[in-house]
Amino acid sequence: MGTNCRDFIYEANRILKMNGLLLLVEVASRFACPVKDFLKRLKSFGFKIAAFEITKDTYFVRARLVKFKDLSCSPVSSLPDLQLDPCLYKKR
Repeated sequence: MGTNCRDFIYEANRILKMNGLLLLVEVASRFACPVKDFLKRLKSFGFKIAAFEITKDTYFVRARLVKFKDLSCSPVSSLPDLQLDPCLYKKR
């Protein structure tokens, strides 16, 4: 996902049906805030957390989100800002 994931999550809400499932898998080091806080902010995007796990061996965060509210009438700018840190690759 890009660094400005607000647009991505908004688009996911737009195309999913009510009670639709969104699977979110992201590298844990990209989260600027604690992962639980990030997932709580997704409630304002119309998703509730069905399950999530932080894997220690692979460094990924997996979340299963269910759409409970349609945001088609609200503009993207009215939603909270969600940012991810960029992936930095080491030159070898």
